Amino acid sequence: MLFLVLLLFCLYASAAFDYSICPSKRQNETERTLTQRRLTVKEWKKCGPTAASEFDETNSTLSQRKRISVPLRPSTPAEWAACPHQRVDGIKYAIKYCDPDKDGLICWEEVAQAKNDLLSTSEKVFLLFAAPELIMKHCAGEDGYISQKDFETRRDTCLRNCESVLNFYEYFVDRAVEKNYHPKPIRCSAKKTPELIEEGRKAVIALKDIYTQQ
Repeated sequence: MLFLVLLLFCLYASAAFDYSICPSKRQNETERTLTQRRLTVKEWKKCGPTAASEFDETNSTLSQRKRISVPLRPSTPAEWAACPHQRVDGIKYAIKYCDPDKDGLICWEEVAQAKNDLLSTSEKVFLLFAAPELIMKHCAGEDGYISQKDFETRRDTCLRNCESVLNFYEYFVDRAVEKNYHPKPIRCSAKKTPELIEEGRKAVIALKDIYTQQ
């Protein structure tokens, strides 16, 4: 009797699966990103052979569209090894597209400019990880700027895992490349000390290959 009850429960649970979460039911990629949670392996399989095939093809390489979900901790070496984009590459693009005055320092206004230029209206509202305040909190030093030194010392908070880097590529880097994005220099409100200016100058020299590509 108990076996029959368990069998009926399992059949009910399977029949009650919400197929509205399957990719084929979603309207577009933006809506998927803003409103839909990531599916588990079992959910992907239940969505049918097409979705199962898509999961097998993309999840094995941790592609941008089916990303790993570890937003609150740094990635492990194994996770970084499996990540399609590396943190060092994300930093290079951050410098290229968020430092238009080429002073080796990134300020709040420069981050906000990239957000306003590259994100849609709905993304500006719903993509909380793209908020300039949050980015500066995670990446900038107490002086209000993101320097090359900050990128190195804030590994646990700034582009700390594969998820963060893939988000950065999807919403900023790929779009900047597609648009051939060249932001205009913008005035930063935070004050620069002589020491900070010198630090930025040295970074520009050290990263001259990145700056000369703009």
